[in-house]
Amino acid sequence: MKKGKITQTEIACIRGMLANGVEVEAMAKQLDRSQEVVQKSLDSIKAEIRRDQLIINKSAKGQKGIAVMTPEASMRIDDNRENRQPESPSKIQRSIHTIHG
Repeated sequence: MKKGKITQTEIACIRGMLANGVEVEAMAKQLDRSQEVVQKSLDSIKAEIRRDQLIINKSAKGQKGIAVMTPEASMRIDDNRENRQPESPSKIQRSIHTIHG
């Protein structure tokens, strides 16, 4: 039986087996770990899953949190969208210069 800290690979395997409904005893046997160690890891994974379900947004950088908008801010954004001017073509015009030899 293996000793020491559970590796990231083993944690990924436990997550997959959890998703497939594998029993703790079978997980421990496949990973060659004690049932207590696997159960402890399983409990922490389940707690992490519960925490992740409570968080609404996750940014591209991986930061987690929630977004809250007041009614006033929402009304202001709606007003800005209604009063928005149609986009006009850019005022900057570019020209191509050629050099003749």
